[in-house]
Amino acid sequence: MTLRFKDNIIFKDISIVGVDNAEFDEFISPKLTTVAIDQVEKGKMAMSNLIDSIENEISEDYISDSLLLVRDSVKKL
Repeated sequence: MTLRFKDNIIFKDISIVGVDNAEFDEFISPKLTTVAIDQVEKGKMAMSNLIDSIENEISEDYISDSLLLVRDSVKKL
């Protein structure tokens, strides 16, 4: 990581958070904190919303569940 070479210490000086809980997040150093999102559920909700908007000419906002997986790339406060 470029940040490591600039005298910054990840989790002490800089916090990094990823999205989607990619498989490699646990295996890089430091382990990447990430937001886990259920992509299948998100896709179902998007498709349902798309069909609804086509058939009824309305569109609704929706909120999907997510989970913050705190690993080693953030400073503990």
